[in-house]
Amino acid sequence: MMFLTWISLIVVVYFIFTNTPGPARHEDKQTNMPETTTPYRIYIPSLIVHLFLPDRHGKLRNNLLATSFLILMMVIPSYSYGESHMQMAANKTQASNNEKGQACSLSHSDLKAAKAYLRFRDIKATHIPKGVPNVYGPELNISFDNVQGAINRVREFGPTYGKNKIVLDGENLQRYVSIGSKIACEYCCSAKTLVQKDGSAACGCAHSIMMRGLAAYLIKSHPEFSDEQILGELNSWKKTFFPKQTLMVKLQKLNKEGKEGIDEILKEFPEFMPSMVGGC
Repeated sequence: MMFLTWISLIVVVYFIFTNTPGPARHEDKQTNMPETTTPYRIYIPSLIVHLFLPDRHGKLRNNLLATSFLILMMVIPSYSYGESHMQMAANKTQASNNEKGQACSLSHSDLKAAKAYLRFRDIKATHIPKGVPNVYGPELNISFDNVQGAINRVREFGPTYGKNKIVLDGENLQRYVSIGSKIACEYCCSAKTLVQKDGSAACGCAHSIMMRGLAAYLIKSHPEFSDEQILGELNSWKKTFFPKQTLMVKLQKLNKEGKEGIDEILKEFPEFMPSMVGGC
């Protein structure tokens, strides 16, 4: 019986020191959970006392049944602890996965918004004029990049309100009325045209004065410009006066045509554009 007792002791000690992790020193790489000592090491002193202290008759204890009972008491808590530890690790992993999934969703949303913004930027770059207009730009020293400066410079030529009025008559006046009847400053005022039928101003805002002054200047100084060309130049300046409204019209047209990504642009980005450039 003593032999069986010693065998039991060797098996238990081997089991304890080969299957029990030591005190917490590091974190598990997969779960980030700290390793801790399992509770059944506390039974070691009890086992030693049971096996080696003499009983009341002065004989060593060799009760195999009691020894087996102690072994079971050590093993059962270890399984309970292991299951608890595994559950904590699973919960930690699930939470980590949820956070990663949310991050991926946010990243996808950011990428979608960035793509929409780049598309909007391209449309703006191709639709809103930049730089110095050909022919008359260098002559008048004006640029689409300095809208207020252009307004201040060209409004002087306005046939009605300009300080240096350009006076038109005959065929030139007819051209002036024809061109001015096809465009208006509707985003700034309620006028439907730039001019009345007699050639007088239909609106007194700075944008209208500038466009009338430019039309008169081109008719008189550059007869090679057709009515359509002059009207095109006026529309180019109108885009710089009202970039938001102009782009909204363009984007709505593209959206009706089923162009991809336009709906996202309409929901957000035009709000960052100024409604009006230059005084009214």
